[in-house]
Amino acid sequence: FRIPANRFCQELLNQIKAPLISTSVNKNNKKPLTNYLRIKKEFESEVKAIFYTKNKLTSPVSTLIELTGKNPVLLREGKIKFVDLLQKFS
Repeated sequence: FRIPANRFCQELLNQIKAPLISTSVNKNNKKPLTNYLRIKKEFESEVKAIFYTKNKLTSPVSTLIELTGKNPVLLREGKIKFVDLLQKFS
């Protein structure tokens, strides 16, 4: 899990008093979308809410690892390298 640095997201979490699950705004094997209109067009029928801000939001991509099997499987490499995580937690 991660705690967002974004003030709006922190306030939203405080208000709903529950965790949220989210991914990057993209389809499998596609680059994440950052334009609100493109996001709305692509995803509005699949989600309950889309929030808009004029502020440019940038953050490093997270490393995603599947841990359901015997060995960790890299799904997406982000800021933290997979090999570094394997070394730290093995």
